[in-house]
Amino acid sequence: GLHRTSDGVAYQRVGGDNEACPSPDRIDQVKVGSDLEACVRICHQNVQCHFITVFPGVGYCRLHKGQCPRSHMWVTGTKPSYSYQVLGVVKSDPSPSPSPSPSPVLPHVSAP
Repeated sequence: GLHRTSDGVAYQRVGGDNEACPSPDRIDQVKVGSDLEACVRICHQNVQCHFITVFPGVGYCRLHKGQCPRSHMWVTGTKPSYSYQVLGVVKSDPSPSPSPSPSPVLPHVSAP
């Protein structure tokens, strides 16, 4: 099912246990410890990233671009691993999100 981080980024499991997205699509691998939400956020902040594979045992988070078709997923040597699709902030979320405050309008000062 759909999960959300505390700041509203939606993500969902893809593939089976110990299955990862295709290696050629890997963008980066970062150490996040056991913090899945941190991995989701890092992916969300990377415009290329759409999928992640997390390795809770070693604390790594892999970022993947492109698609992650089930037929191309592979079993990782490092176990356990879990893969997720990062969907981003879902706009139809009824909970209010903080909107950026409008920039203050400066009084017009005529040049001398």
